[in-house]
Amino acid sequence: MPSGGAPTASSLSVAQPVARGPVEPKKEQIQLAFRVVVLLSRVGPPPPDGEARPESTQQGMAWNLRATQGAISKVLRRLVVAGLVRHERHHVLGKRRRLRTYFLTASGMDLVHRYRERFPEGESSL
Repeated sequence: MPSGGAPTASSLSVAQPVARGPVEPKKEQIQLAFRVVVLLSRVGPPPPDGEARPESTQQGMAWNLRATQGAISKVLRRLVVAGLVRHERHHVLGKRRRLRTYFLTASGMDLVHRYRERFPEGESSL
């Protein structure tokens, strides 16, 4: 360091970026993602002209699944990218403004149907 006390570019060590591959979701996130898909299968398709159910919002999912809204948001982003979930703005029961609501795509519904066919005894837990 120079005598003035201010660091120079040559005296600073620059951290090298760490090369990382795709981030793998944690087991808890996978479990939460499946619970979100199952909840959305119960919510059903978006209403044609009516109000959406509160369970189709991030806040409603967080409350129903006993998870944080941040965790729900992260899982929903991944499900949208995977093509299992889509989002739209709808009026929601009990809310003054339109909110982003989430619904299963055909692929998401197919995933739920395949699970129920494969594990019929687990249907009561869905």
